[in-house]
This record gives sequence, C-alpha cells and structure tokens, in this order.
Amino acid sequence: MNNDNVAAVRNAHAVAERKDLEGWINLFTPDGVFVDNSVGATYRGRALADPVRNYGTAFSNMHRELFHIYVDGNVVVVQLALQGTHDGPLQLPLASCLPQVSKWTHRAATCSNSKTARSNASTATQRGQSSLLSSGS
Repeated sequence: MNNDNVAAVRNAHAVAERKDLEGWINLFTPDGVFVDNSVGATYRGRALADPVRNYGTAFSNMHRELFHIYVDGNVVVVQLALQGTHDGPLQLPLASCLPQVSKWTHRAATCSNSKTARSNASTATQRGQSSLLSSGS
C-alpha cells in the first residue's frame, strides 16, 4: 500500500470536511475533474468547489467516516460514509431540497487517480459515489 497516496486521500477528505474551498480546488491538477455520479454532475476548474460548498451548506455538521482504503498503483478507492444533519438547502441538478432537519447518511465509494494529481496523490478524479441516501431521526 502506498502510504503517500493514502495520506493524500485522507488529507483531501479532511480539506473537504473543513469546507476549505480554495484548498479543495488546489488538490486538483488543471485538467482534474470531480465526478459525482449520485447527481450526474462533473466539476472542473473553479466549479470544483461547488459540491463542497453545496453539501457544506446543506449539512453544516458534515462528517466523513473512512471505512476502508484500497490502493492499486496510482488508483485509490475509499469506502466511506458522509454523515450529517440536513439543516440547510441542498441544490440538486433539477431541484432544490429544503432542509429536513434530520440525520443523514450517504454510503459511498470514491476512486482517485493519483497520476493526474497536482502533488503526489491528491484527489484529481473521484468517481463512483453511490446514489443510496438514507435519512432518519
């Protein structure tokens, strides 16, 4: 397992959790993309900050729990859960979802290719987020 790749991916999730928009953008190479398959959106350039801003607004206490990290060469796959309270508006491609003030868990997997990273193994590409949403009290 490449510890540099694992450290970089852990850092990327920490940057997103802090809602550090500039820091998040800087993790990507100029041609890097973020693909959110759960909503069918691809982000590039300054728009890379959009999902971090959007989910950070909708879930002010968003937390990322990383379960498993797998490395194969330049590819890093993470099984995780995004957890928080839906206490702000969530912008979706076709509509806006008003705050439900309910606890929310999103199980996901991300796949990052460190070969296209700005520095040794950031999240230049993330793919494969599941669309499974569950909410409860």
